[in-house]
Amino acid sequence: MNLAQFLFYAFSSLAVASAVVILLTKKILYAALALMLTLFSVAAIYVFARADLLAVTQIIVYVGGILVLIIFAVMLTSQISGKPLITESHHRLAGFLLAASLLSVLLLSIFQMNFEARDWMDHRGIQGSTVEPFGIKLMSDSLLPFEIAAVLLLISLLGAVYIARPKKKKT
Repeated sequence: MNLAQFLFYAFSSLAVASAVVILLTKKILYAALALMLTLFSVAAIYVFARADLLAVTQIIVYVGGILVLIIFAVMLTSQISGKPLITESHHRLAGFLLAASLLSVLLLSIFQMNFEARDWMDHRGIQGSTVEPFGIKLMSDSLLPFEIAAVLLLISLLGAVYIARPKKKKT
């Protein structure tokens, strides 16, 4: 086993273990932190699959944006109520049966797959990064839609700040 295989299996195991922590923990903040570890591990797996653009997008969008928003919301909500947020477990048997059946279908599919016969598993022809051609295409042919999306996001951000601002009392 070489270093790349070891790291791939390590990140895969870390992703599965942190996903199990998400399922089994009762504290929502711990679940959010375990989700962050899961998303980072999946991004590392994307790097091993030579999908570096997908890995960077995973980190920027999910870890950098959505997960930070979830953590702030959990922290602010627990400060308002003064009590730690704890989840309750319902339908454990149904959830376990659903997860076990999904795992059995996935394992059956994996064991029946002939990975050596797949040509997409051969990465010897891939040279360099996949981000560069995407960036060139985005900044040349698709520049106008990109800038329109940026302006719309800026307008929505300004609208959110305007709505969330504190109201001044009229005297």
